[in-house]
Amino acid sequence: MANCEFSDPRELIAAVRMDPDRRTPPKVLLALEELAEAQDADLLNAFDEYRATGRPGLFFDSIQPKVDAVLSAPDPMPEPIELNAAGTGDVLAAAVEGAVPHQRILLQPGVYTTSLVVKHPVSIVGQGEPGEVVLRARYKDVFVWEANGGSLENLVIECLGESETYGVWVKKGGVTVEGCVVSSEGLACIQISSHKSYATVRNCTVKNATRAGIMICLDAEAVIDGCEIVHNAATGIAIHTGGRPTIVNCDIHSGRGNGIYASDHARGSVQRCKIHHNHRAQVSLCGSANLLVEDNTIWAGDDAGVIVYDSGLGQIIRNDIFDNELAGIQIKTCGNPHVTENKIHQGRQYGILVAEDGMGTICNNVVAENAHAGVAVKGSSDPTFQDNTICGGLDAGVVVYDSGRGTFARNDIHDNATAGVVVMSGADPTFCENKVRENTTAGVVVVAGGHGTFQNNQIVKNFGVGVEIKGAGSAPVFQANQVLDGKQEGILISDGAGGELYDNVVSRNVRAGLLVSQGAGPQVRANKFEEGLNTGVLVTNGGLGTYEGNTMAGNQRSNLTIEGAESHPVLTQNSIFGSPDFGVLVQDQAKATVIRNEIYGNSKSNLKVSTGASPDVRENRIFNGKSSGVFFCDESRGFLRLNEIFGNAGAGVQIRTGADPEVRHNWIHSGHQTGVHVCDGGRGVIESNDVYGHQWAGITVETNGAPTVLANRIRNEQFGIIVHTTASGQIEGNELFGDSQAAISLMEGAEACVRNNLIHPDSGVPLYIAGENRGQYSDQGIAGALLGSEQSPVQNYQASWTSPRAITCAGAPAI
Repeated sequence: MANCEFSDPRELIAAVRMDPDRRTPPKVLLALEELAEAQDADLLNAFDEYRATGRPGLFFDSIQPKVDAVLSAPDPMPEPIELNAAGTGDVLAAAVEGAVPHQRILLQPGVYTTSLVVKHPVSIVGQGEPGEVVLRARYKDVFVWEANGGSLENLVIECLGESETYGVWVKKGGVTVEGCVVSSEGLACIQISSHKSYATVRNCTVKNATRAGIMICLDAEAVIDGCEIVHNAATGIAIHTGGRPTIVNCDIHSGRGNGIYASDHARGSVQRCKIHHNHRAQVSLCGSANLLVEDNTIWAGDDAGVIVYDSGLGQIIRNDIFDNELAGIQIKTCGNPHVTENKIHQGRQYGILVAEDGMGTICNNVVAENAHAGVAVKGSSDPTFQDNTICGGLDAGVVVYDSGRGTFARNDIHDNATAGVVVMSGADPTFCENKVRENTTAGVVVVAGGHGTFQNNQIVKNFGVGVEIKGAGSAPVFQANQVLDGKQEGILISDGAGGELYDNVVSRNVRAGLLVSQGAGPQVRANKFEEGLNTGVLVTNGGLGTYEGNTMAGNQRSNLTIEGAESHPVLTQNSIFGSPDFGVLVQDQAKATVIRNEIYGNSKSNLKVSTGASPDVRENRIFNGKSSGVFFCDESRGFLRLNEIFGNAGAGVQIRTGADPEVRHNWIHSGHQTGVHVCDGGRGVIESNDVYGHQWAGITVETNGAPTVLANRIRNEQFGIIVHTTASGQIEGNELFGDSQAAISLMEGAEACVRNNLIHPDSGVPLYIAGENRGQYSDQGIAGALLGSEQSPVQNYQASWTSPRAITCAGAPAI
């Protein structure tokens, strides 16, 4: 004997019945079950063939002739029975009792009071115009159907009285209800109530049920086609405990509850229906219900258009969902539908709301012109949104909040009235490969403790900020995004927010590419801030953060601006170049740590420090600027240490207007003007630098400049140090050699204190003093002649000289 899965024919039939993809109609399955219960010899023989071969198909092929014989109408058909309502008693019940299988009972117009149990297939047909034949029962079922076949046609079926009764109760077997009007003051107009029952309800009006218009339960099956289902109290159609209807071309509306309610592993489909003006959710799926809801129009409900909750499933495909009071689609409490190719628009609140641990896969939909957010995700929900268009909303495109999560990929989020995306209050979604464009107030907003990961998105042409991160605890990650062509800032981070920005391209925004303020402290690494119409990066009003390995280039205003007394960012290993303005601007009492950056090729100063600012600038390469390399002015201070400053068109370092920096241990060389220029009341300590190869002077002091110039190595200049009229300062312990015009030149009226300098013999003039000079000069170690006026106080040079601290040529200066 072959290895067979089933030992009884009823087990095989039951397995086929539970197959969701089966093609065997329920009428045939019921006939097979009745033959199995009767121990029909032909069926048992067919089952023995199955057991011998292990081939279920052989069983069904073998028994099919017997099934056809059982279900076929006799030939010739029996004559119809004609009735009218004039008789006494239940004339219809008597006629049904006496009818033979497949006989037609024709009812003349009138009102028939009846309560029927139909046990063999008959057809009860109303004559005359629709509505002229009325079948009525009070506190009883009008029909209890237990036959495998038969029909009800052109009848008005009224179940009166509030009781546990039905207009048509398909208890066992199946019936076609066609062209009827069915109403009930009991439980339901039509109930199909077991795995052994089925019905086709076609072109009927099902109305005014105290509870459900049609109820399908306990694995029952039904086809509901072309019906109007209206004014039912609890739900238009209820499907539960495995019920499996096919609902097509129906108009389901104006109910006081749901249009369709499916629960407890309900299955089936709802296709090409109009579902509208229901008081509760128009379609409700819960308890593992898994309906196909396809090509319907769902509108104008007083609640959600579609709600999926309590582990409901479902496939919601190509529906037009609009003008509902609550969300077009709501998913919550572990609901997990597949939602695709729908148009969800003009809702009075959200387009799609996912809440309370909701899930779902939502793809290829158009979510448009909703009054609240197009998509809202909250309460630990974790849906997937892919390839949707979310646009034209009167609020944000997407809002994720209250610990919501979710994955958003390849969506087009545009033209929303506020932000494209808002993330807040502990939410942590993932956004990748989306387009967030042309939204009114912002592209992406992360506030109030929001998090999230944003990767490879295009955030472009928004009318407000491209990305805004605001508030303590807000700490998203943005990686490899493009933030382009915005009308305000590219990225704005403020109010104590954090976050990480990696590998993003931020370009062509009208305001700053990145603005950081009010205690915000992001980690900003390996981004490109390029071709902005304003500042590339602006750190202001207490902004903090670490900025590492970024490119800041070609911005119309300074590539990087740091301002405000509480601002103190750390900048390291950035490339800052090509601005028609300043490369780096530090101002308004700001502090900053600027270390190991390359700052070059900017049209104004590569680095400007002004208005009381005090940065720590060290180990940078500052070169090829079209003006000064480093410019200190307006009472600024700061530290300039261990930098290589070269090839600049203006001074390598310029100190003006009360600035007082410390310039120590730098390499300052190969500039097109002077190495260090101190003027207009500038001061500063210039110590232990290696200054060489400029086209003019190593150090120039003029117009009330008063620096302290200590222990520098100054070589291969035209003038090593030149001090002009009204300038002063202390020049001590420097080593000068190879300066072609003069090592130290003091112009008439200079007031410098010059002492203990070592001037090598290869300089043109060791010490040049012009005219009247009120400086002090002593203890120079000079080889060569002294030139100056006859009244010069220079005299009594010491033969011995103590060298300043060593400066190596190959490495960093010793500190």
